[in-house]
Amino acid sequence: MSSGIIALGFFMIFAVMVVALFYMTTNAKKGTKEKPFKNDDPDAKVFVASSGSRSADENTNAPVVQPRDCSGTEYIKKGQCTRDGKVLDGTTGACGDGKVEWILDPGHENFKFPIAGGKACESQFRDCNVPCPKPCEGDTWKKGPCVRTEEDGSETVLDGTVGKCGDGTMRAILNQDADDFKPAVGSGECTFSRSGACFVECPVPEEPKCSYPVLGWQNNSMGCVVSRNDHTKLGCGKTGEIQQYKASTLNTEKCEQLTRWVACTTDPCPVNCEGSWSDYGPCIGECDTQPQKQRTYTVTTTAKHGGDACPHADKEVEYKNCGRIVGCCKPFGDWQLKGSCGTNGKGDYYKVHTGECKDSVVNKEDDCCYQGYDWANVGGCSVEGKQLQKQTTKNCPAGTESRDVDCCYQGGDWVNVGGCSSSGKQKQTQTTKNCPAGTESRDVNCCYQGGDWANAGGCSIEGKQNQTQTTKNCPAGTDSRQLDCQLDCVGAWTKTGNCRSKSTSSIRKPRYKKEYEYRYTVTRPKHGKGKACPTNAGETKWEGSIVPYERRTC
Repeated sequence: MSSGIIALGFFMIFAVMVVALFYMTTNAKKGTKEKPFKNDDPDAKVFVASSGSRSADENTNAPVVQPRDCSGTEYIKKGQCTRDGKVLDGTTGACGDGKVEWILDPGHENFKFPIAGGKACESQFRDCNVPCPKPCEGDTWKKGPCVRTEEDGSETVLDGTVGKCGDGTMRAILNQDADDFKPAVGSGECTFSRSGACFVECPVPEEPKCSYPVLGWQNNSMGCVVSRNDHTKLGCGKTGEIQQYKASTLNTEKCEQLTRWVACTTDPCPVNCEGSWSDYGPCIGECDTQPQKQRTYTVTTTAKHGGDACPHADKEVEYKNCGRIVGCCKPFGDWQLKGSCGTNGKGDYYKVHTGECKDSVVNKEDDCCYQGYDWANVGGCSVEGKQLQKQTTKNCPAGTESRDVDCCYQGGDWVNVGGCSSSGKQKQTQTTKNCPAGTESRDVNCCYQGGDWANAGGCSIEGKQNQTQTTKNCPAGTDSRQLDCQLDCVGAWTKTGNCRSKSTSSIRKPRYKKEYEYRYTVTRPKHGKGKACPTNAGETKWEGSIVPYERRTC
């Protein structure tokens, strides 16, 4: 039971949504460019909006109109300063910076409406500012004398003399020249005057006199009526009488006139907006689209004093379908050759197309490229591995008569790759292009030297060391060499047989120094970077020791 109720509820919701969607669809505004009125003139003469291509325009069967964008030189302000969709009227919370819309003035002589798909008019949203309300500031007042306001509005200064004394009013005016004064901003309020009662003693007692503290007359709330004898309230735009009264008095019982009747005129009557539609313009459409014609609503009398608004906005545009869809000539792709090209380089061409095209637009005889395909080699294989070939041609693009095909190019510029192998073989490569594998390399005999020099024997007395290395396919003598070797100098000091003795003692203690001569002899000079002897060969020196007297003789 509950599931059935739920299903029924869902069905009712769905039905409501369908009805709402139908209502929204059927009541959507018609007459717009996107949803124009139905076509009631299918035989109307159609003008085709230019496609922007001169050739395409010239090839269509319908007259062509060039698109025209909206243009103008003078802007006018539309609406009020707003922010986030809210009008800034200068009240609290509705003030400050905003944006205001400016549109091209449609009434200006330089204004032009868009036609034939031209760009629509664009608004400018300019900065605007509505001052926020702020009351004036200041508390410096200019006090006036105590005065009595007479019936005719004149003032009598009460100076305490006869007839100029008694009850009165003292007024003070806000001093706008004072340093503490700041004017109101926006719709801020400001009180410029204030008053209070005053009294001036009379030199002798006098009867109280009428005084009018508030100047001017105030209108009675019943408004403008037919006459003082007929209080029927008048409608708009009528002339009658209105009663006025003095709003405030002092010593009222002494006042002679507190009310009066004066002529009045009621507010103007509402003026209703008046406007009309222009005639429909020409039937215009773009290629392969439904043409439309449009008309413009012009307001001749604007609504005033609460009058009814016009049913349409000024310069509002309505669109209506008209005429037939004109298929503009629209060729596709490049010219295509019918059949083959003749040996004279001529052929028949056609273009695939839609729309209504002239025969001369989609068919023609023109030059074509004839190729004999009788290719023959010219010259030899190039370093790029290409072979130039040529064929017979007519009316062909430059280069069609020749082509390059792959060929095996061998440069013969053999270059060693790496070093000679231990087997005495050297790998070499040459420049090749488009050749079989292996054509680019070969092995040739070479002199392999192992560089593994080893000493053969020792360093000779001449300072030479024999060495040998491993070789393959090398000239005789490549396997051995002599290098300088290093020998240190060898030498020694030897006695020559010469001896000398001399006294080094005093009378009390006789002593003698006995010395022998030595000469340095080199037995092996240094070789290469060997060490030199510490003394040159043949150099001599004396060495000895202190001996007693009895051993002094050599």
